[in-house]
Amino acid sequence: MIGLGEFGLPHARAYRENPRVELVALCDIRKRALREAGRELSVGRLYEDYSEMLEAEKNNIDIDESHAEIASAALGGRDALKVALALGESARSHKPVRLDW
Repeated sequence: MIGLGEFGLPHARAYRENPRVELVALCDIRKRALREAGRELSVGRLYEDYSEMLEAEKNNIDIDESHAEIASAALGGRDALKVALALGESARSHKPVRLDW
């Protein structure tokens, strides 16, 4: 899960409750929010840099069953989406990838 703000954290909580989903890593640039979410959700692999997380966890994302979840700010989310797709991962962004619509 990339982004643990107003929308990302509730989504991460919902994923954690789903028996068909394994939440393997969390990412947020806010250290305190990241630590607190990791503790609450029992996720130990925490990252402040999304590209580092996607590279390190690429073998833990089953493309047929799951995807990188991106709930960060619009432009940061766009960049994270690009990195996930470049690594061959499936990804879903909660924010628009363009601001000039």
